[in-house]
Amino acid sequence: MADAQARVEQSVKTLVTDIERDYVRKMQARMFKCSAACCDDSSADMDEVGRCIDRCSQPLSRSQQLVTNELNEFQERLQRCARTCQDEVQDKMKAGNTNQAELTAVMEKCIGRCADTHLSLIPDIKSRLVKNLQAQMHQ
Repeated sequence: MADAQARVEQSVKTLVTDIERDYVRKMQARMFKCSAACCDDSSADMDEVGRCIDRCSQPLSRSQQLVTNELNEFQERLQRCARTCQDEVQDKMKAGNTNQAELTAVMEKCIGRCADTHLSLIPDIKSRLVKNLQAQMHQ
């Protein structure tokens, strides 16, 4: 099970690192430049500057929420799969199987399948994120 968890964690970490490096940083730079321009406007009053800064931060905020939502959905799906594995083991126990080694093997195999299934989703998640982040960058 530790191997499956490590594979999923590494894949998600790589995804987040790529997204942060290739998109979020650029959006942060744009937001800071935009916000600085708001502050440079000496004719604007305090409220106008505040609204300007808020407008500058909206694309980044939406993008960060998008990434958070995708990762939360991925984690929820993975947790549901793991609960299914737990149910499978519990069903075997209720049927009278008390062989701990066998039950552990069933659990590990099932968790491995969950990891493999969910690892195969990462490219689609990245593709969706990239598409949406690119759209946010052009707003």
